[in-house]
Amino acid sequence: MLSPYRLFLSLTLILYLLLLAWLTLMPASYFIHSPVFFKGADKVVHGIIYSILSFLLFLLFIEISPKSKQKNIVYVFFLASAYGLLMEILQLAIRSVSRSFEVADILANVIGVISGIVAAFLFSPFIVRLTKK
Repeated sequence: MLSPYRLFLSLTLILYLLLLAWLTLMPASYFIHSPVFFKGADKVVHGIIYSILSFLLFLLFIEISPKSKQKNIVYVFFLASAYGLLMEILQLAIRSVSRSFEVADILANVIGVISGIVAAFLFSPFIVRLTKK
């Protein structure tokens, strides 16, 4: 049986992946009135979004397999990076006027993935302690 914490993490991750896909594939015109409007802001947003994704993934993997942190880091890196690459490929396949495949987005995604893994690695002992009480 799933623990309430594992169930919460799993559902949160699924909802986040769906939200991320929707935000990534919807027309960019929906974001015209976004408060983030400086040059390169989209790359910062990519980094933050994929940092959150890898953070959630890492917490779930630690909950499933707490003794193999190094393996978890590798799995999370490849899964989150592959998801970012898939979203970019889907943008290329859709060929929307306002969305496009960009190598810089992939790089921003990977940087975000790495920063999320580092944050999760640093904070996971505290989170695990909180959830075990």
